Amino acid sequence: MYFKLILLTFFLTASLVANAQTASFSCQINGQTFAYTGGNAMSNACFKTAPDLINIGLVSLDPKYKTGTPPQIQMYLLPSGTTTIKNNEGKYNFHYTAANEIEPYAPGSFTVTITSYSQAHVIGTFSGTLKNLAGKTITITNGKFDVPVSPYSNIK
Repeated sequence: MYFKLILLTFFLTASLVANAQTASFSCQINGQTFAYTGGNAMSNACFKTAPDLINIGLVSLDPKYKTGTPPQIQMYLLPSGTTTIKNNEGKYNFHYTAANEIEPYAPGSFTVTITSYSQAHVIGTFSGTLKNLAGKTITITNGKFDVPVSPYSNIK
């Protein structure tokens, strides 16, 4: 029994490590590159939380952010096709938080397209404009992601 438990732990750990190695994203934010490769079962991963809703979190785990808050993107989307988001109305939304900032940017108009979705991986593209409460606008272009579906998803 003990051997089976060790073997199960090994396979679960190997699965999480494999997921971490296959996660990647990149985009241009006002012309500056925001990108990262890697993650774990909780970051740079997709969670399916309802039949018509997936949550994708993208965050830089670069050590330069160790003492602060890293930049991050949070998306709530349809699991297939294109989700167009305006002013975060309804259950589909998009947020970007810059490094060491608390206030997120929300979309004026934003598009996320899922180009491939399986029980193991999600691939897609994103772009649009975002604004914070102070009125500062940023533009995200050439966004793309390739992330694993987290083993912690509620629905497979």
